[in-house]
Amino acid sequence: MGLITPILLVALSVGAFMLYIQPTYSGTTAPADAPFSSKSIQQLLIDKKAHDEAEENATKLITERKKIEDVRSKISDDKVKQLDKMVPSNVDGVRLTFDLDSLARQKGMALSNVTVGLSKKGDTLNGQIDTDVQSEQLKKVDVSFNVKGGYEGLKDFLRAMENSLRIADIKSLSMGEPDEQGLYDLKVAMVIYWLK
Repeated sequence: MGLITPILLVALSVGAFMLYIQPTYSGTTAPADAPFSSKSIQQLLIDKKAHDEAEENATKLITERKKIEDVRSKISDDKVKQLDKMVPSNVDGVRLTFDLDSLARQKGMALSNVTVGLSKKGDTLNGQIDTDVQSEQLKKVDVSFNVKGGYEGLKDFLRAMENSLRIADIKSLSMGEPDEQGLYDLKVAMVIYWLK
């Protein structure tokens, strides 16, 4: 009887280890989306590590957001409106056409043949492939139009476009001979940037 008790206890320990402790500690029988109670300890440790990383990332995000909000609170609303005009968050072709027409009328000129269309990645700008402009956030819009007026009016119109808050690259300018009234027809192709 003296030997049976220790052998029985060792067999019971081995059985408990094989049937309960080992599967509970390192078993991988539960799927990843299984409830908490059916996961093994190793699976729970992996889940805990993923949750800790997510919590750390969320804390970093909150800190960065707070920094951005602090910087934003220091910028006046007028400056934000200027930034929005420089690089708008959407493309409004009608508003853009209206702005160009208004600018042309101020200089005593007539605007015609306005076209507005999204540019494609890889378009050329001044002979260079434009790959860095088309990012995840910054997009560009092709705009072309004709404007008709006197030579001084054309110069004033281009100067006003240059001093405009809206960021634009002029891709091409072409001007023909003046007509009988001394008016020139200027063809302009340009790119305007916007935030996605």
